[in-house]
Parts: sequence; structure tokens; C-alpha cells
Amino acid sequence: MSKKTELMHWDCAMEEMAEAAAKDCPTTPAQPTIPGGNDKFGLVFESTNVKGKECNPVTKTDTLIKTWWKEGAKKQEDQKRVQDNDKFAQMAYSESSGLGCTYQTCGRQLYVLCLYGQDAVTKVNAQGDLYPATQQESELCNQCGNNAAGQLQCADALCNPPYTPSNVYKKKLKLALPVNRFRLRRLLATGWAKDKKIKYAKPASKMNALVYDKDLEDAAFTYVTANQNDCPTKQEKDIGENFWSGTYTLTEEEAMKEIAHDETKKIGCAAKSCPPQGITVVDCRYDPAITDSDTIYTAGKMPCKPCPSGTTCSKLGGLCEAPATP
Repeated sequence: MSKKTELMHWDCAMEEMAEAAAKDCPTTPAQPTIPGGNDKFGLVFESTNVKGKECNPVTKTDTLIKTWWKEGAKKQEDQKRVQDNDKFAQMAYSESSGLGCTYQTCGRQLYVLCLYGQDAVTKVNAQGDLYPATQQESELCNQCGNNAAGQLQCADALCNPPYTPSNVYKKKLKLALPVNRFRLRRLLATGWAKDKKIKYAKPASKMNALVYDKDLEDAAFTYVTANQNDCPTKQEKDIGENFWSGTYTLTEEEAMKEIAHDETKKIGCAAKSCPPQGITVVDCRYDPAITDSDTIYTAGKMPCKPCPSGTTCSKLGGLCEAPATP
């Protein structure tokens, strides 16, 4: 048991940095620096052989990360950091509250890389404590601290103070938001998006890959920043747009239709924080926009069969993409 272990939050900016570090599957990936200082993010990675068409990278990645924890836990006798057990150390370090992971395929190799909010390898000496351990249930979470109302910031044995994303998140929101949508879109296209009725939604036979578009970003930015002081509280018009303003009011169908529309090819996003209103607005725009009479996507037995004319299946699978422009 731990007196203080932070709840781990998915950080979109860290996911983006992980993607940059994993590009081309390097044997020694660069360890990004935490913005505002000299400390590094924690980094773990692994490259493993796959069997081509038999491999689903999402499932394989999920299994691999769970294996890091299970196999690492077997080497631990207590809270002390064990030499050559760095994957577990990064996952168990009590001060890390942010996480971002990605995968790449390079030939027959699946390359998985994760970043953590703090680098346990440099923060904790060999045989140092990964977390403040206790044998007393009454001491569980007792170092988490209290919120403004004087309540202990703890849930399910983890400290849960408000999470502040990496500073780089604000600077690169226009990239981090679409990255998450690209991941969800590929998950849907390959048939691994969970569905309440049939467990998994059917694969999309011809879903286009999304490309980030500066014109759409500019249109969204112009709208959310039109008033110097206040943020807008509703979307501009019916133009293929997802709009969020602190309290999410879209139905699941409205939110999903733009992300899941197989003919959509472009996305552009902008965001603005308005402290006086107590809200942050996020505006993502898509092209072409889906209309009420459109089919969201064409289901099939396999993705990319067939891809629309002028496109081929991406190396990561699932999505149809146009050839890169020289």
C-alpha cells in the first residue's frame, strides 16, 4: 500500500511527443525534456516481432504494456527500485501523473513507446523507494493532501488532485487534438471500437485517413477568438463541426458522426481559455461535412477493401490515404 501515489492521466501532448520519439523505430529514442526545466520525461519502449496480417497492433500494444507491469511486478519484493526493471519503475513511480503512449510498425517489427510525467530512473536511486509504502490501511493516501474544501484528494487508493497537462499541450493543441481523433478513427476502421450492442463495431471498408488542414484551423481560430474577452458558447453553424465549451452538451451521435464519417478527409482545430467565464472552448472542423442523409460509414468484413480511387491502405492499416506529395 502507498501513502501517496498519483492517479495516472492520459496526456495528449505526451502522446504526441511519444509519436515523435518513436518515428522510424529508433534503437535509442530521444528522451524529451519536460517544458520549463531540464528534467526528462520517463521513457520506456520495446520492439517485438509480429506476423504481418495476423497482428492487430492495438491489441498487441495493449497486451505488451500489461506484460511490462506483470513481469516487472514479479521482480519486486517491495517498493524499492530494482536494477534492470525500468519499465515497472516508470509505471509504479508515485510522482508520475501523466502518461502518453504510441506504436509504430517498421517492417515486421511493432514498436511501442510510452512517456511518463517523471523519470523514475533518474529520480530514484537504485534501491530507493518508488512510492512511500505503508502496512497500515489508516495511512493509505495520507500524504495526498486536501482540496479547498478540506477533503482528502484520494480515490481508489490513488491521489487525485486536479491534473495540469504538460505546458506544451497549450502550444500544440492543434496537433494533440487531431492525433487523438486519428487514433479513434483507426480503431473504428479496423473493427476494434467497442459497441454496446455487438461488442465491437463493424470495420469500415473505405474510411479515409484524416489530414490536418490549416484553413479549417484558421476558420475555427477566427471564430473562437472573435471576441477578445469572451468565448463563444455554441458552434458557429452546421458546417461539420464539433464544439465543446466546458460542459459537454452534444449527443453521442452528434459527437461521433464527424469523427466516424468515412468520406471526411480534413480536420482543423482551435481552442481558447476564458477564465472570467470559467470555460475553455474547443472547436474542431471537418471537410467534407456529413449531412443528415449521409451514411456515417460503409461497414464491411475488412478495412481498406476497397479503398477509394487514388488512395491505398496506410502502413498502420485500417485507413485509406493518398500518396505523399513529393
